[in-house]
Amino acid sequence: MLKIAASSAAVALAGVMALVLFGTGSSPAARDDSASAPKYSHIQLRSFMAPVVAPGSSRTRMEPVTLIIEVEAAESEGMCNLTPRIQDAVTTELHRAPLVSAAEAGFDVGDAEPRLATVLNRAVGRAAIHRVYLIPGVRKLGEGTAARLPYAHLVGCKKI
Repeated sequence: MLKIAASSAAVALAGVMALVLFGTGSSPAARDDSASAPKYSHIQLRSFMAPVVAPGSSRTRMEPVTLIIEVEAAESEGMCNLTPRIQDAVTTELHRAPLVSAAEAGFDVGDAEPRLATVLNRAVGRAAIHRVYLIPGVRKLGEGTAARLPYAHLVGCKKI
């Protein structure tokens, strides 16, 4: 009798462990949809000219940059409508504190990306922008620049 009770307890324990490890038995399709849903979307804006200053100099020159913003997936549609405001805020901030040219070609992004994320969140009125990518040079929309970012989920804004 003791042997049967011990084996029943072991079976019950195994059942509880399986339930904890493998879930409540909901359909695999429901689990896959929530697991594959991206948390963030990337929106590539048009390239523009940004001020770049040499270290130890006050002279600025203009260089082309491409801006990609990372937003929560639910916010991506609303961000497409705010691209003029976003571009204006970026231009204003970069003229206030220009990018610094690198020793080799191009420029050093340095603290510009986190600084721009803060400025852009203030411009759109909420903490919707998770990260900002500044890429030296002109990148065409749909060229695949944003697709090369880790865990990229691209959203195309038709009216950019």
